[in-house]
Amino acid sequence: MGAAALLILGLELLPWAHEFLPKTRREHVYPLTPAIEQLMAEEGRVLEVTPRAEWGMAEAPYAVLPPNAATAYGYDSVSGYDSLMLIGYRAWMLRAEGEEVGPAVNGNMMLPERAVGERQALAGLGAVLARTRPRGEGPQEVVLESSHGGTALYRIAPVLPRAFMYDGADEVPDASAVTPAQWRRSGASSMEITLPQARTAQRLCVTETFYPGWSAYAQGERREVRQALEVFCGVDTEPDDTKVRLVFEPATVRVGSFLALLGIAAVAALLTMQRRN
Repeated sequence: MGAAALLILGLELLPWAHEFLPKTRREHVYPLTPAIEQLMAEEGRVLEVTPRAEWGMAEAPYAVLPPNAATAYGYDSVSGYDSLMLIGYRAWMLRAEGEEVGPAVNGNMMLPERAVGERQALAGLGAVLARTRPRGEGPQEVVLESSHGGTALYRIAPVLPRAFMYDGADEVPDASAVTPAQWRRSGASSMEITLPQARTAQRLCVTETFYPGWSAYAQGERREVRQALEVFCGVDTEPDDTKVRLVFEPATVRVGSFLALLGIAAVAALLTMQRRN
């Protein structure tokens, strides 16, 4: 009975294993090209347009980049997996897109296609890699920067900076009504924001998707991170603050680390007791 079950399992997995390489060099899957290098140097967010209508279970879509390219190359993408996002972000993306953002056969993914609009400008969407000219209605201009075979890189402007000071209102601010702040990533889960000296507003907005676990530090003090403009990170600063450090440190990671150490200690104690006995 067991042998028959293994045979059936093997026959089911065989079609998926055909021409599949379990190990290969990184550059074979994620090669560095001129277009990729431009995306990696992009300060704003990036949209890689994979048409949702072409996504199917029997045939792979004509994607401009391989899956998980943003993670492999290290640029910020507006696409993603909604199972890893808050419900509010998916709702925000639906309003930005004006229609369903997930393929009909795979609702677990978010594949936006619109590059122009009020919310796209707010998200800091500054570059688009697509086969055709990006669509959408809004005040931004779409400029073709370079062509790469069957795809092209477009620049979108104006867009709001990734970090800026504003009056704290719930309405999406105009790009001319905010004071930009300098920001840089200081690690995979942290970033540093240098606040502008000449500022009247004290509310900082960083267009990083809000998620429980974000903490802010200024002058050695911890500051609360709140949702700003629906789905982003907001911090109330003091007039004498010069820098703010955002760190993603969710409680689940701390609890998991503690339990892991506790388990290691328990196993070590049991092994020690067995040796003594």
